[in-house]
Amino acid sequence: KAVFDPANLVQCGEDTKKAYETLKPYIAYMHIKDAKEDGTVVPAGMGDGNIEYILKDLSSDYVGFLSLEPHLGNFKGLENLETDDTMTKLEKSTADKFELAYNSLKSIIERI
Repeated sequence: KAVFDPANLVQCGEDTKKAYETLKPYIAYMHIKDAKEDGTVVPAGMGDGNIEYILKDLSSDYVGFLSLEPHLGNFKGLENLETDDTMTKLEKSTADKFELAYNSLKSIIERI
């Protein structure tokens, strides 16, 4: 099985809808974070990851995990996950940033 992370695909220049359709039978874990074409990480639904489309399609028969992975700010240990300076130069992550990420995802789920 596979982990599907729309933001990572966007950051690599991949079409998330096409990748989703190809990988759908193998997805057991959804990482929810979104990104814009320039690589900027943004709350779910505010980027180019097609998160609402993907979650709506999965909602009928998905059996797996969903994790909220906001990465909207710098946090302790991020330097071990990200090797470029783009993410580590972000302002400090806060509870407000996590709340924004949570509310964005919740809004998508409510629409679905």
